[in-house]
Amino acid sequence: MTRLIPIALLFLLPACGVNEWEMSYQTLSEERFAPLPKDATLDVVDCSTFADSLYVEKVEAAEENARSLGYSRFEINRTRGAGSTIQAEYRGDLEAFARSIGADFVLFRIVYVDTQRARELESWDIPRTDTHYLTTTTRNPDGSRTRSTTTITTTNWETRLITRTVNIDRFTASAAYFRREPDPD
Repeated sequence: MTRLIPIALLFLLPACGVNEWEMSYQTLSEERFAPLPKDATLDVVDCSTFADSLYVEKVEAAEENARSLGYSRFEINRTRGAGSTIQAEYRGDLEAFARSIGADFVLFRIVYVDTQRARELESWDIPRTDTHYLTTTTRNPDGSRTRSTTTITTTNWETRLITRTVNIDRFTASAAYFRREPDPD
């Protein structure tokens, strides 16, 4: 059984209940809105496959038709291959945060930046087996001697630190939050 030590846990922080969309949020509007109700429509558009210029165009087009509330931007470091599943992993937190600030339209993207190599310490519980031999001599009633050997084996567990090199995939996540004007009745 393996246990990650605190250094390796730093790479797992996003999965520990921290909403990074909220932590990195920068407001652009002094106006505050009530949280969006659960039954209200929230449009979340994944722009992860868009080129930088096309994403900027989408944000600018959204600003023409809605109030810009703010944006979030942060980096994600992963020691496991996330591939296309990383967007789905972060989407729930994104939607929850967008609703909490009253946004009803969100453009977001999570883009691969690069891969870096790093050293990681990991502790392993390793069995250590010790074998001892006990040789005894007994005198028989007829005066002869008999030798016998008993094998005593004990197993103890010891923890060892193992250094390994891992690949860290880096991603940049960003989102722009908007509030559309209410429809005239």
